[in-house]
Amino acid sequence: LGLINQGIPPGEAVIARVGDAAVLLVAGLMTGLVGQRMQRRVALAIQAEKTEELRRLRSRHQQSRLIFELASTLSATLNYQRVLEAMLDVSEIGLRELAQQVGHQVGIVLLFHGPDLHVATSRHLTRRDEQAVLQGREGVIAQALMSAEPALSNDPGRDPELGRFAAMHRCHQAVAMPLRAGFESFGVVVFGSPVADVYSADYQDLLVALCNQAVVALQNARLYQSLIEEKERIVEVEENARKSLARDLHDGPTQSIAAIAMRVNYARSVMEQDPGEVAEELARIEDLARKTTKEIRHMLFTLRPLILETQGLRAALDQYIVKRAETDPQAIHLEAPEGVDQVLSKDVQGVVFYIIEEAIGNAGKHARADNIWVRLSQDDETFTAQIEDDGRGFDLDAILEGYSRRGSLGMTNMYERAELVNGTLNIDTSVESGTCVTLTIALE
Repeated sequence: LGLINQGIPPGEAVIARVGDAAVLLVAGLMTGLVGQRMQRRVALAIQAEKTEELRRLRSRHQQSRLIFELASTLSATLNYQRVLEAMLDVSEIGLRELAQQVGHQVGIVLLFHGPDLHVATSRHLTRRDEQAVLQGREGVIAQALMSAEPALSNDPGRDPELGRFAAMHRCHQAVAMPLRAGFESFGVVVFGSPVADVYSADYQDLLVALCNQAVVALQNARLYQSLIEEKERIVEVEENARKSLARDLHDGPTQSIAAIAMRVNYARSVMEQDPGEVAEELARIEDLARKTTKEIRHMLFTLRPLILETQGLRAALDQYIVKRAETDPQAIHLEAPEGVDQVLSKDVQGVVFYIIEEAIGNAGKHARADNIWVRLSQDDETFTAQIEDDGRGFDLDAILEGYSRRGSLGMTNMYERAELVNGTLNIDTSVESGTCVTLTIALE
């Protein structure tokens, strides 16, 4: 009616109205279609995000399970070899589960022995490959060692060092994982796959976690081996100390007591024939008994000088020199200012006393020295003990070369005891020129 009132014929007005309605209808239909399509896209995006999140959760769950399996192996054994083998097995299982790879993965654990890398354990290597020795200075191995991060190679067969393994020529991708704890590098683990592009970020995260577990095993194994070696060394030292004590008792007091028994028996037989000579023989027996008593007291003093615990190193050396003069002819000259030993703890003083006593004993027994000088000094940074003699000296290199076969560990114990107190021991000697033993200890 509005159109008719405007002067538009009724027929044309109806057509115009229907056209407007058609436009509105088409616009509505198009809006609905676009809205549905947008809703469908949003739903697909949400579904894809949920699927990816579920995949990540499953991946993390699989990684946690595999890491737990390796950690269980680690807690059940102190044999790092078993842990390394378990790491290779677990990594192959993880590759099948995370990357859906079908086929065998090459695994190589290379550990440092000296400057070179040797194969500690492996999977799917030939026997010849297992004998390979690498320097770790080129290719992905060097990259992993230098960066302390995983390094990828998409052509391991042409890698300057990985290419030495025949198994790597069948692989299309390899990854090198460093075995590192702080600044200490134990070696590197290399994995190779016959399928390209399988070492995803998730799988590399798994390998990093497995290698961290392996490093813990290596550290534990090293500590355990150190404890075993230290235990064996202590047992050996104690055994040698017992042997030394037995030799000293046999060569000293035991012989003297046997001589006393023989002289008593002689005095008894003389008593019946010449009673006047008995008094002289008894006097000889008394002198021998006194000398034997001094030898035993000297041995007891060297085993445990109580004065060292109560009055310190200098007083202990004074008393040791006095007691030694009763049985040994060498003149021992002590040059030590008052309070020079106060900078050392009681434990360190005990170690220093042992080293000085061992050096003096060597000078008297082997060097045939007439004079022995013991000098103690200290400054702001170091404490120094020096033992010098005027004996015949010796060829140090020749002695050290065959020392392990001599059945004596005196010099070895001196070096080891010096290391225990963070000190250094230096022996300066040559044939017919005397010997000077210098112990230097850094003061905190």
